[in-house]
Amino acid sequence: MLRATRLARSTVRSFATVVDAAGGARVAAADNGQATSSVTVLLKAGSRYEPKPGVAHVLSNFAFKSTEKRSALGTLREAELYGGVLSATLTREHLALTAEFLRGDEAFFVDVLASFLSSARFTRHELEEYVLPSVLAEAQAAGLSPSTNALELAHALAFRSGLGASLFADADATSDITSADVRAL
Repeated sequence: MLRATRLARSTVRSFATVVDAAGGARVAAADNGQATSSVTVLLKAGSRYEPKPGVAHVLSNFAFKSTEKRSALGTLREAELYGGVLSATLTREHLALTAEFLRGDEAFFVDVLASFLSSARFTRHELEEYVLPSVLAEAQAAGLSPSTNALELAHALAFRSGLGASLFADADATSDITSADVRAL
């Protein structure tokens, strides 16, 4: 009984409230006293909101590429030097941009996230050389997975549009996607 009370107190004490920031963003924080931290930004940029099929998948692969402050290689190398991991996860509703890092390096990783959100370049050469090949490889791997195919078909049948849009771009769709399409999402 005493242990459960201590656990409940520590859990309540470590949680920070959710704050509505400018532009409708919501920020939540939890401090569990661990050696690592993470920050995730959720954007309403899932496949449900894409203007063309496959644009959301391309955007998720553009994450942490060149910005006004850093090149893609510079971002990757600095994050590795700090011992952090940058990742992007796409759902039908959201694009989640996550930085996981050692405690004390918050300023750098929040700056990386803010830099991508405010000044991503979406250059044509990155699209053609880095982003589209990885998009096509992910789509091909997903096409070989029976469980992924089943979920894609179930969403397509249940929702028809919006939530029924595929998470993955196909080869035909990627040939029509431009940097301007990605920027517009």
